[in-house]
Amino acid sequence: MTHVCADASCRHDLDFHASDDRPSRRRALILGGSAAAIGGGLVTATTGASAQVGDQSSWRFCNKCFTLFFDGYPTKGSCPAGGGHVAQGYIFNLHHDVRKQPPRVTGRFAWQYDWRFCNKCFAMFFDGYPAKGRCPAGGGHVAQGFNFGLDFTNESQRRPPVGVFQTTWRFCGKCNGMFFDGYPTKGRCQGGGAHAAAGWMFHLAFTAGPATPPPPPPGTGAGLGNAIVAFARARLNQCVDTRLQTRPQACPALAPGAVGDGECTHLVQAALASVGARAPTFQPGNYVWGNVITGGYQPGDIIQFYNARFNGPNSWWQTATQHTAIIEVMRSATAVTLLHQNSPIRAVTRQDLDLAWPHTGRFVVFRAVRA
Repeated sequence: MTHVCADASCRHDLDFHASDDRPSRRRALILGGSAAAIGGGLVTATTGASAQVGDQSSWRFCNKCFTLFFDGYPTKGSCPAGGGHVAQGYIFNLHHDVRKQPPRVTGRFAWQYDWRFCNKCFAMFFDGYPAKGRCPAGGGHVAQGFNFGLDFTNESQRRPPVGVFQTTWRFCGKCNGMFFDGYPTKGRCQGGGAHAAAGWMFHLAFTAGPATPPPPPPGTGAGLGNAIVAFARARLNQCVDTRLQTRPQACPALAPGAVGDGECTHLVQAALASVGARAPTFQPGNYVWGNVITGGYQPGDIIQFYNARFNGPNSWWQTATQHTAIIEVMRSATAVTLLHQNSPIRAVTRQDLDLAWPHTGRFVVFRAVRA
């Protein structure tokens, strides 16, 4: 069992293309001025006229649903995967213009307007159709603020325009949102299942690149790890009981110290059994879930905590005695998203943690092996 947590930073590190030449339309506002809230967030503004054309930063990839969302507010909107969006990787810098213009082509460059901030879910969506797609906050998206123009090429032409861009961003034909299509899995769509790419290939300018090698995307690690993550993720908000069977909701709470359905170990035992991995061994004070690893963690690895308390910059996270969790996402070399049970409810939930935080107690990381 665990108590309290704090968010950990994350990254979304993917291929990018760079050049010394950039389109002249991607210009910053050059007149001095103050910060002003316009539409989806803060921009550097001068007069009313000059603030209507420029670039806006703080657009990010969400590592839960794979959509592009605005990360400039304290709250993080509504994610179809549950809760708020979780930013990872590049900080995108997107051009906006108050004038609504049709798709334009100038030399090698083409861009499409009517991409808008949704003030309910904070995602970027295409506002050029009468129907407004599907919003995680309910109903259709609601446009607010700037009218963004995004660079595009034909679907088969993956080379982006000149500049520092990330390619393979697509329109989803089910929710009308902008999502990253560069992973084998396609995130989570409010229209049901994964996103479905349609139309042009978009290329987004960014201002911050990766500082570390690209980590595997959520749930796409090789071999057993991928299958373990998929098993646990499919049981979010459900309970794995003593018989290693899945119940559709949380198992009943028990008195402190009591053992029963919905223990943290039940989830991991069931996951290993489902993928044909070697069963764990339990000895007093020593649980073994596979081969011990000391670095290079990846999704699907299993962490065994022993009386651990992690002290973050603004909060803390601790286990009551022993606790077992599955790594769902590696946000950096040490920052992880966990899937675990009995923390504190007897159902599968997510948790963010940075293993590099100062801590007491200890933890051991295992990698499952085939039976």
